[in-house]
Amino acid sequence: MTIPSKKLFQSAKATELTTLRIQKRRKGRLTYDCLNGIVIGNSVACKEGHTFPSIGNRKEPGLAVRTVLSGRSSSACRECDDYDGEENE
Repeated sequence: MTIPSKKLFQSAKATELTTLRIQKRRKGRLTYDCLNGIVIGNSVACKEGHTFPSIGNRKEPGLAVRTVLSGRSSSACRECDDYDGEENE
């Protein structure tokens, strides 16, 4: 298993990513908050088997870890009946 870049976990970068998630969480579900998300290499996949639409020119399946850490959410997560995370109203 590949560990995501250590750069994502340095204090300044971690703070920036946390701030982005807080801002985006106010708008709705985040992939980050779903307990069905699992890290595989440098990607986040769904343990329930749901797939994510490709973003950009990624060749790996799933969402990039940095994308999820920054609060970006897949439309699959926003509409999922198996979503297991905090709901925003």
